[in-house]
Amino acid sequence: MKRVQKLPGGRLAILSANEAYMPFEVDPSKPEGDFAVVGRVVWFGRQI
Repeated sequence: MKRVQKLPGGRLAILSANEAYMPFEVDPSKPEGDFAVVGRVVWFGRQI
């Protein structure tokens, strides 16, 4: 699962819930191929 954070200049920071993966930046104004959204979280539950 990734989280998206808006950065100055229109870029996006992609942050992983898994600490083994480093964050990276993408520029949504560039042509396709830089990144793709393939799904979304529709439910998240945890034990209290």
